[in-house]
Amino acid sequence: FRKTMQPLTITLREHQINYRWEYPAKLLVHHHDSLHAIMTMDEGLGKLREWNIPTPTVKQHKPTTFPRISLEWSTT
Repeated sequence: FRKTMQPLTITLREHQINYRWEYPAKLLVHHHDSLHAIMTMDEGLGKLREWNIPTPTVKQHKPTTFPRISLEWSTT
């Protein structure tokens, strides 16, 4: 989660906007004396647009795929 939110957190730091991580996975952002809970990248990008802050270019991440286990290691 933190890795996918990295473009957002970099932009927040560049604009001196304080944030902190909360559990379960969400980002709490302090902006203009308000606290905003951001749970998805889309929500975060929406907030940046709402605050007139240029949004970062976000790459689409492909899910990690693992090689198939050889028959030698499979259980029977």
